[in-house]
Amino acid sequence: IASTRMNVLNVVFVWRAVSLMLLRWNNFVYRIWYIVYGEEKFLLPSMGRGKG
Repeated sequence: IASTRMNVLNVVFVWRAVSLMLLRWNNFVYRIWYIVYGEEKFLLPSMGRGKG
């Protein structure tokens, strides 16, 4: 029982670490995309048209 509990804890820990990494990576990509392509291309076309 103890070993299975440790396995569950390990899985949870790894999952949290991976999800945090993915969140940070998403933020990073978002920023680079924003810098490279600018605001208008990043937004949905309909939103861009309504704004313009």
